[in-house]
Amino acid sequence: DWHKGIMQSGNPIRRDYLRLVLFTGLRRTNAAEMRWDHVDLDAGIVLIPKPKSGRPFALPLSGYLNDLLRARKAENELLYPGSPWVFPSASSKSGHISEPKLKGMTFMIHGLRATFMTVAESIEIAPYAIKLLVNHAMPRGDVPGGYIQADAERLREPMERITARLRMLCEPPAKGERVVSIVAKK
Repeated sequence: DWHKGIMQSGNPIRRDYLRLVLFTGLRRTNAAEMRWDHVDLDAGIVLIPKPKSGRPFALPLSGYLNDLLRARKAENELLYPGSPWVFPSASSKSGHISEPKLKGMTFMIHGLRATFMTVAESIEIAPYAIKLLVNHAMPRGDVPGGYIQADAERLREPMERITARLRMLCEPPAKGERVVSIVAKK
């Protein structure tokens, strides 16, 4: 119902912002402050330069997210030519989206991050991969966790699997339609 509601909203920038937050698990501010110079659509990566942890990280984009951002960029060129922001807004002092609420819908943005992590765990994505995708610190005293290096390419396959599951939950097949989700392993 939530996904259906945002897809029917009259604000495509807020719609895409909310889908990006759900499908990446990014924090609200990191998504709102996303700039085009931090997005590499050819490589399928977005750099998060100022996360809460203070450790910048590169996040792989699933094919779905890459398509979403390509479409957002094309529409932004028409609506906000030259804007550096992925999610621009003429009504905010910063120039980017600041209050991503939708009329008639009540939800918490941070709940989208929690949903991303819950879905990731439900399809048995490795706990360390989930932590790296959402830029969580490894627990103190976790010696093996201290050796794991964050690599966007290593996290691409888990991101694709999470995206596929979220899409099945958000866009379920029609009654009687058989859908088999296949994610190729490298």
